[in-house]
Amino acid sequence: MGRSKNAASRPPSEPAVQRIIDVSASSVTLRTRATGLFARFAHDLEIEARGFSGWVEVEGASTTAELTFPVAELRVVGVLRAGRVARNVLSSKDVLEIERKVRMEVLVGPTVIVRWSGDLLRGELRVVAPRGEQRLAVAVTVDTKSDSTLVVRGRMRISLNRLGCPEVKAPFGAFKVADDVDVEAVLALGA
Repeated sequence: MGRSKNAASRPPSEPAVQRIIDVSASSVTLRTRATGLFARFAHDLEIEARGFSGWVEVEGASTTAELTFPVAELRVVGVLRAGRVARNVLSSKDVLEIERKVRMEVLVGPTVIVRWSGDLLRGELRVVAPRGEQRLAVAVTVDTKSDSTLVVRGRMRISLNRLGCPEVKAPFGAFKVADDVDVEAVLALGA
């Protein structure tokens, strides 16, 4: 039994290269918006995802990745005002209450898993939360630093409803958190 002619003429496949995400040089931020009649009395927030881990594997033109975000490590950075983050608007008590509400009422679970499949610049992102999931087509940009670190940047909008999160609103519906949350990720992938 010899090799078929097609198999013999194929170039050897490139070995898979796995890169670990350098969390110390990476960031993932979420931005929420208040909507409703009294939204101007509420706060749009920036929340930072800390303590996440993950990997990226590149094999030829195919790229897969997985990131794990501990819900308990989501931290309120501050209030968004005119595109800037004001860090001293909320009291420490308010910050702790918002973070508690995210853990105990909104996401209600230990982790959110994000999986990527496609090529290095365009693919499908699958966000898996404790009570739901969402698939998104996402394009990213990639820069290579002098030390061969890849810096991947991407923006996307996720739906709290599709992730199975309950509607977040003030008493009597005075305002609520908009369903769509803007996410910006900057990931440093070590060589």
